[in-house]
Amino acid sequence: MTWCLLLILFAGEEKEESVVPKAFDVCWMVLLKKGAVRDHSEKESALIQTGHLAHLKRLYNEGKILVAGPLEVDEAHPIRGIVLYSGDLEQATVKHLAESDPAVKAGRLEVEIMKWWTPKDAISFNKTAY
Repeated sequence: MTWCLLLILFAGEEKEESVVPKAFDVCWMVLLKKGAVRDHSEKESALIQTGHLAHLKRLYNEGKILVAGPLEVDEAHPIRGIVLYSGDLEQATVKHLAESDPAVKAGRLEVEIMKWWTPKDAISFNKTAY
């Protein structure tokens, strides 16, 4: 639906038609939201966080994740981080991988999955050591 909005925004700008992308790159945006279970002990929380980071690192090294990171928000904000998964993956695969995260399994985080279209070659990610 996002690309529909993009096209609607450009529809009224006849002189600017060339800015409407002819092709799109696709990836999966996964919002990591604050989960309902937040009563883990400090030790449990640390173990869950270690597992969460190891999970993301493994998926990144396997090429399934393009980039991931936390957001700097106040404690009341529900979204804690964003993970961009490769558009080459099927939605069911992304859902399975995102829900396999130890922090999600423990209830500390919840996921919301969306397909994200960007103009072809508008963004790129350099593979870095994780």
